[in-house]
Amino acid sequence: MARKSILKRLSATFSDALDVPINAAADIKDSTEGALSGVARKTRKLARRATAASKRRLAASKRRLAAGKRRLAANKSRARKAVSKARRTVKRTARRTVRKAAGRR
Repeated sequence: MARKSILKRLSATFSDALDVPINAAADIKDSTEGALSGVARKTRKLARRATAASKRRLAASKRRLAAGKRRLAANKSRARKAVSKARRTVKRTARRTVRKAAGRR
């Protein structure tokens, strides 16, 4: 527990620095502890906000990635469709030319 040791050291430092008995230093330490916990609370709040923001960023990038994948899939299916259509057309024209040639003979 780093905070505890910091506060212990704080009270000892206060009693040395202020030339007051250790119990008075403990009172000073208590008020400092209150202030420190307030700071910690603020820090936690900020950290939470930061994590929320990073989560939002992550979600946005995931959305972009998903959109890209969808686009890719759509292009693929369109290409597949076009290829099969072209194949059909080629077959049709080939049949037509063969029939025409047969008709001419």
